Amino acid sequence: LAAGDDGPDLHPHLRAQLRELRMRSGSSVVDLSALLRVVSAHYHAVDEERRGIVQSMRLMADEARAMANEVRTQSSEHLQVILDHIKDVVLTVDEEGVIRTFNPTGERVFGYSEAEVVGQRIDLLIPQIAQHESVPQALQRMAASSGDTHMDLASRESWGLRKDGRTFPLELAVSNARLSRREMYVVCLRDVTERRESEQAIRESEARYRLLVDHAPDAIVVLDADTNRLVDVNENAEGLFGLGREQLLTVGLGELSPPVQPDGSPSAERLRHRVDRALNGEPQIFEWLHRDAFGSELMCEVRLVRLPSGSRRLVRGSI
Repeated sequence: LAAGDDGPDLHPHLRAQLRELRMRSGSSVVDLSALLRVVSAHYHAVDEERRGIVQSMRLMADEARAMANEVRTQSSEHLQVILDHIKDVVLTVDEEGVIRTFNPTGERVFGYSEAEVVGQRIDLLIPQIAQHESVPQALQRMAASSGDTHMDLASRESWGLRKDGRTFPLELAVSNARLSRREMYVVCLRDVTERRESEQAIRESEARYRLLVDHAPDAIVVLDADTNRLVDVNENAEGLFGLGREQLLTVGLGELSPPVQPDGSPSAERLRHRVDRALNGEPQIFEWLHRDAFGSELMCEVRLVRLPSGSRRLVRGSI
């Protein structure tokens, strides 16, 4: 192959290879077999480079898949830890109301193992979940209303049925979810037996207190020390001061007294001192001059004690 044969129509890489061969051989004539070896070596080099790129891409893809699997595994493990220790019962239910997963809290609350529950309909655990509709319709309705902040909370209260046949009050929330390309429901519920019992105990305590106050022989008043207003009175207090309940609840205990006590001390200052001592846990028993709605002055014996309260400073007065 002579020097004049490498015209502009040749590929630039081929012309460069021809020049390289002439420089190596020191002649303007190139051996065709040598040229073919050079071209073949170039193709091999290109192939090696391509294989290297493909291998790098494969390694990167494998690494990406491994990282994704690790993330999914870690997320799954993290979620499982939460489900294993959360205080609420969490279960997933398919569109027909069939239970697919059941967390350990559910096993403790209902007394069933996961194996006994999975594959059963949710009304095994919540018999009254659907009263005037099918279970799928009830789940769809509750899931649709889960984002409505004006929804009546009582509509999410129901009764659960334990394995031993005992029922208990519960609250539940239902939401839609898509798992493994299927429409599912996530049901979260909580046993509210202790709360119901606590609320009942409070109501009974209030009823007993009201019964005692209403039938006490003394006039009973309850003073809010921060607002200096009466917040509760019994019928005897109405009779003693000659004012109705609604009127008494608009005044303070000091307003039912003359400005000055018989010993010359200011009523408001002296009463404030007594109330503060009662709030500090020192029951107060003392004589006090009151004044009723007709202006008559009444010398009374007063007992002040602090009433337990979570957010208010209350003092009970027995007159």
